Amino acid sequence: MKLDPDKLVLREYDEAIASAEKIIAAGGIYAQKEVAADQKRIDEVAKRVRENYANAAKTQIADARRKASETYERAVAEAMKKRAATLSDSNATYRRSVAQSNLTLRLKRNAGKLGIVIWNLPAKAKLHDRSTVAVKIELLQQDRVVWTNKLARLNRRADNSLFRLPNVLFDKVRIETTRWTGSGSGLAEVEVYVGTENLALGRPCEVSSIETLPTHLDDRDALTDGMAQPTVEGEGYWIPEEKTRATVTIDLLGEPNQEIIDAAQARAAEAQAAKIRAAIPTR
Repeated sequence: MKLDPDKLVLREYDEAIASAEKIIAAGGIYAQKEVAADQKRIDEVAKRVRENYANAAKTQIADARRKASETYERAVAEAMKKRAATLSDSNATYRRSVAQSNLTLRLKRNAGKLGIVIWNLPAKAKLHDRSTVAVKIELLQQDRVVWTNKLARLNRRADNSLFRLPNVLFDKVRIETTRWTGSGSGLAEVEVYVGTENLALGRPCEVSSIETLPTHLDDRDALTDGMAQPTVEGEGYWIPEEKTRATVTIDLLGEPNQEIIDAAQARAAEAQAAKIRAAIPTR
């Protein structure tokens, strides 16, 4: 039954027996010649059945090998993926630990010289109809608030406002827009100074709200891009949804965006070169 589940060979035997009985019943002779012919036909069918079974067995073996190979490859791929994720997490933890140590050292070395500069939205009506009046500033260390300025008023007569920071350890800065004029709030840039170094430049930001117009969907990246006085609509500043209190959180331990830093340094170099050119006397 395993070799011939369709009973093809048995059917040939049955047909041979029926044919012999029919010949004998009619008075004929069922002798060696007839037996040999029936046996030949039965052997041919049996041969095809054996070949089919052998081919099926080979196919089953090939399928089993293929499935086993696929299972093995999936297991290896999953193991490599987990290993890569583990290494990535380990490296990220190590980098963050090193960054935390470096930041702590800088904060301690520059005690008394810590500050934050908040750049308001550019005063250009063609870009927006907003201005931020006041914000709440929080310093966080490992996601715990260590210092708060609940009512930091922005200088309406200047592009930016400077706020001194206390000598505390922190690794994140969170700013919440609390008061505004026009259709809502927003900011152009946030700089966090330790001595003369802006640690916020190129650092990753999280915002709680963002204007849904296409030109503003990537505004979260604008707050630490070094463009403090933007001139192009939708570039270099952040605005949340209308009439919404919103927060921006800057992670000072996050991996800095080197492209942003390079671009900011190039702009600064060009500005310095322009000042030098302007100072050169002409005849």
